Amino acid sequence: MVTGGRKTKLATLAALGLATASCTALPDTSGYTAASLQLRTSAAAAGSALSTELGRMTELLPAARRPDAVSIAGQFDEAWATTVASLGALGRYAESIEAVTKAGNNGAAAANGVADSVNGLAGALGIVPGAALVGVATDTFAFIYSQIANIRATRSLERSLDLADPLIRDMSNVVGGQVTAAKALFQQAIQLEGQALDFGVDDIAALDADLETRENDAARTLAALAAQGGRDDARRAADAELKRIRDGRAAIAPRMAAYRTARTALAARARAGNELFAATDNALATWREGHTKMVRAIRERRPVSFESLTAAAQEIRELSRRWRDL
Repeated sequence: MVTGGRKTKLATLAALGLATASCTALPDTSGYTAASLQLRTSAAAAGSALSTELGRMTELLPAARRPDAVSIAGQFDEAWATTVASLGALGRYAESIEAVTKAGNNGAAAANGVADSVNGLAGALGIVPGAALVGVATDTFAFIYSQIANIRATRSLERSLDLADPLIRDMSNVVGGQVTAAKALFQQAIQLEGQALDFGVDDIAALDADLETRENDAARTLAALAAQGGRDDARRAADAELKRIRDGRAAIAPRMAAYRTARTALAARARAGNELFAATDNALATWREGHTKMVRAIRERRPVSFESLTAAAQEIRELSRRWRDL
């Protein structure tokens, strides 16, 4: 049986424990801010590299195809500029949450700060009720603004961030949709360039393929005659036929070689471009995970690292550098 004195002592210890937990310093979230801002810078570099490819491609196309290429390039530049602006908004959101945590507020002021941060991000992404944006259903937006009101009502930093986390995930999907739209335009441009390359050898490609088949057949025939000890006149005829076919292929070989080189280079640039988009998608996913990690760390009052997000941003920058070396 616990005596009255014992109960008082336990109650005092519990109160001290709660006070200690509540006074524990909030974790430093500046790493999340820095990595988020770096993500925007890296994406801007990637967009510049991709835009350069589209401009180069336009100059190489036949005059009749250039208007299509100019249109696609313009649409891509606009789409990626929107993406970069949205990534910048993610960085500003991270900055605002850092400011809230550094202020040390844990009541209505903190909840209002989180709500203002989420509301600011929504506005920067163009999210308004009834908007039609790739990646998010229109009815989600009404839910977002309803939840922002709920965030304000929490009067708690931890609870407000818990409510904000799924909203941030929804809003990051908007940025993901922008990346997807830009990727589709890039792939259209690559396809257009491939079609132009194919058209450039349209008059000889079928002939080259036919001559290659005939060359292989003639070479096998000559080898068989030699192995069987065939008549000299038959071997001479087979050898003459093989030489005639090879002379025919040699006449168109420079154009076909240039075509294959250009096709190989285009395939390499297409892979590199797709790797950039994949890296950007991965960085967005890492950013979302980083937000959840940050929310959990604030709730549990423990340190948190965002090295994976920094690495994701650096990967985009590295891929951009490799692109320019192609």
